Amino acid sequence: DSQGAGSAVRGIFAGGYGIQTPGGGTGRLDDIEYITLASEGNGIDFGNLTVARNAFGAVSSSTRGIVAGGGTNYLSPGSTQSTNAMEYVEISTTGNALDFGDLVKERICSGGLVNNSTRGIFGAGDDYHTPAWQGTALGQLDAINMASKGNSVDFGDDAVARIIGSGCSNEVRGCWGGGYVSPLISSGAAAQEAARAMTFVSISSFGNAVEFGTLTSGWRTYIGAASTKTRGIWTGG
Repeated sequence: DSQGAGSAVRGIFAGGYGIQTPGGGTGRLDDIEYITLASEGNGIDFGNLTVARNAFGAVSSSTRGIVAGGGTNYLSPGSTQSTNAMEYVEISTTGNALDFGDLVKERICSGGLVNNSTRGIFGAGDDYHTPAWQGTALGQLDAINMASKGNSVDFGDDAVARIIGSGCSNEVRGCWGGGYVSPLISSGAAAQEAARAMTFVSISSFGNAVEFGTLTSGWRTYIGAASTKTRGIWTGG
């Protein structure tokens, strides 16, 4: 459950949960790697995140990639296992990520990659307190101006509070789809039907998300999404 960002030239992958290198221990990762999209080949070391994390949101402009929230390493019982920290990299260079600001509230499994060239919007998710994942979706959407560092601001609420969904966008509109709805891992027909819902916002104007349509099947988590200027695609899950 790593996330990615990129420009027209370079793709960047960061974080996740797996095997640390070097050392071989398991846990949340702080590694950042990149590829040049026009040429085949293995990922290359880019640098490190300031906070090892997985299941975060990610957005990017043509110059800057930004990650936000995510699960962190286990803390004491009753405390949060998620972070509200945002950090960024300059895509055309290599180096460690730097502090960008903070989300309004810590969260995990927010979905992401909803942005135009100037504004990034992070989906909802769960605030993920120990000892167990609560499975209660927050519903809140956060917005940032990617060119200027600072804390996120409240954008509005998603019409469907979801966890582990995914999003896609063009310059005008951002859409989310899939995931669980609260309560987590509910197998009821109503919950599965609710998770089919796709919702959208107009990125340039603040406000709540509204219904767009439905996926062909519901209750799909870790679903992938991609888009061009005219078409969005959800796949897998």
